[in-house]
Amino acid sequence: MKHTIICLYILVALTVACKKSNSSTELMHSHPAIASIAGKWSVIKDSSFSAIGASPGNVQEYIGQPDDYWDFRTDARVYIKEGAKLDTLEYKLLSDSTIDIHAFGWILNGATPTSTIQPLTFTNAVIYSARDIFLPGGVYFRTLFLKR
Repeated sequence: MKHTIICLYILVALTVACKKSNSSTELMHSHPAIASIAGKWSVIKDSSFSAIGASPGNVQEYIGQPDDYWDFRTDARVYIKEGAKLDTLEYKLLSDSTIDIHAFGWILNGATPTSTIQPLTFTNAVIYSARDIFLPGGVYFRTLFLKR
């Protein structure tokens, strides 16, 4: 009789332990994954605007080529290829909509201001350099359009 009770106990334990749970499915639907800047992005367009004093300003626009990229790595660096230009910049993601990228936009007293990412989706990101400060003698803005 003891043997039968032990076998029954093992059978019940295995049945409960092997029961499929859909709680992870429920979690996926109630908490959708958040888009991340991490990874390799293709360049759609990289544009900047600069003006000195009351001049009408200068717009520079680079249209991305198929092999261009911005690759945001886990080592806090972004590896960049735009045409023949290669660069590596340090970055720090502050939130899902703000990022510090060293030397993206302007630098004042050695500090890079916080840029904005809007929107940031799984397939698109637009990064705007800080636009709220006018530099001595002029203004400078930069906008980067990326896709996956």
